Amino acid sequence: MKPPVSSWRLYFALSLLALFLCSPLGAPGLFFATRVRRAEKKGDAQDATRDLRAARAFSLFALGLQLPLVGFYILLAYLYRPV
Repeated sequence: MKPPVSSWRLYFALSLLALFLCSPLGAPGLFFATRVRRAEKKGDAQDATRDLRAARAFSLFALGLQLPLVGFYILLAYLYRPV
């Protein structure tokens, strides 16, 4: 039972996005996403599945925390812009 490679790529991309939004929580997601690829190459489906779940959790948590903060910052910048 191998996790699909497309899932690995999705969470790798989400982790990079979270990392570029200045959230240090994107780093563990990136770490676990690369471990998924390594476990797939070794043929260890159980470790790959476990690491994929961890990558998904960290990536979505980081984005869920960071995106509202970025939106709030943009709203404040719009409201308090010089006229």
